[in-house]
Amino acid sequence: MKRIVFALAVVVLGCLVVACAARPNFTGEQMRRMQSSSNYADGKFRNPTGLSADVVVSYPSMIFNYLFGEGERFPRTPPVVEPLNPLAMAEGSSLKVAWLGHSTVLLNVEGVTVLTDPVFSKRVSPFSFAGPSRFHDRLAIEPDRLPSIDVVVISHDHYDHLDRAAIETLHPRVGCFYVPLGVGAYLAEWGVPKNKIVELDWWEEAQHPSGLTLACTPSHHFSGRGIFGRNTTLWCSWSILGKEERVYFSGDSGYSSHFREIGEKYGPFDLTLMESGAYSEYWPYAHMQPEQSVQAHLDVGGKVMLPIHWGTFNLALHDWDEPIRRVMDRARQTDVPVLATVSGRVVELSPGRFETAETSAPELRMEIR
Repeated sequence: MKRIVFALAVVVLGCLVVACAARPNFTGEQMRRMQSSSNYADGKFRNPTGLSADVVVSYPSMIFNYLFGEGERFPRTPPVVEPLNPLAMAEGSSLKVAWLGHSTVLLNVEGVTVLTDPVFSKRVSPFSFAGPSRFHDRLAIEPDRLPSIDVVVISHDHYDHLDRAAIETLHPRVGCFYVPLGVGAYLAEWGVPKNKIVELDWWEEAQHPSGLTLACTPSHHFSGRGIFGRNTTLWCSWSILGKEERVYFSGDSGYSSHFREIGEKYGPFDLTLMESGAYSEYWPYAHMQPEQSVQAHLDVGGKVMLPIHWGTFNLALHDWDEPIRRVMDRARQTDVPVLATVSGRVVELSPGRFETAETSAPELRMEIR
């Protein structure tokens, strides 16, 4: 027990050390835009419901279960990872998608290459020696081997969604970064030219030169990379809108009426990238239960659902593969087609291919060994 207490003390001390450095330096223009946002009050951003998503119901119980709870939080053998074939993303004429783990997804939407929340580091933590580590050492592709990316969208500033090493590696080959209010301050500090950064508030839209529209849409979450500076940058989901193809990226979110509102304004969506893991009864407003994720997919008018935010890092107390099992069970009940693909595989969503949750297509089966 003394060793456990000591380890916890070291973590807390380390967080305090990095807390100040984790706060971005906003420009005057950024502060003006944030302060004028209807989602901003008293120096912080708020959720559409007014509820704080970073509330933990019971810290003592949570810590006890984290230290002594049962369950298979780590896979006995690493999940399947296939090497990504970048050329496959450019073949064909339909929407293409490759899940690269957690919330990192590579898309080809009407010929435009889009990458969501690029995270390639071994750990999602302010430390290189501690913090949640990947279940597998092998990536589907190293970030420096990715082809040129037209668009990168980032949902919020948490370490498992905003990876400094990935940004520094990728930005010379990225056309434009689309981020919620305030997050651009991190990118600028990490060397991204300001003319490549577009910051948006909820319900604002930006037009990419290709004709693709990027709409910053609400989510129910929180932000911050340290103990201090909580909720000083915005969090969001993204609606990626082409002339014919539409993709919804949920970012992180608790379940709320905003999904229905997004569906009414921008749906239906050919594909939804829907957060489905890292949930707990201890933080009910920050992440969805898997059944809620399926409902959120229905709310936005999704056709095919790709579950994300699971199977890569241990960020909660549930079994590592529980999210996908529960998503698939609920999807069968509601007849939702689910793309339960392995990391790295390129899948083309040709019209009419995905009709029901029950299918023999290999990319729709759980492939965990």
